Amino acid sequence: MVDELRIDTWFGDLQVGEVRCLAEKANVYGEVMQVVATRSPAGDLVAIATDFSVWDTCVLYRARWSVECTFASLKVRGFDLERTGIIRPERLERLFGLVILAWVSCLRVGVWLQA
Repeated sequence: MVDELRIDTWFGDLQVGEVRCLAEKANVYGEVMQVVATRSPAGDLVAIATDFSVWDTCVLYRARWSVECTFASLKVRGFDLERTGIIRPERLERLFGLVILAWVSCLRVGVWLQA
């Protein structure tokens, strides 16, 4: 088992889209886990500590990443829903419905412009 793990030491030379894992499981905050890393299209180093295989981790994280990006665009980096102050469920439901429609419209325009 790896004693001390510095992510940039082990995975700093990863190229965009490349996936690598440690040959041995590592102790991550007291838990023995598999460590898988990749480099995002933006060049960010993404390291994941998991119990899954490398392949399953890649598949699951891609699906999760799209959900994370969606939530981020609804929060501070986008529509800023956290600052509404609305607490009545029926109003929140209506607001979320409108924001999701706006988000989908923005997404479609972005995909169209990219194409």
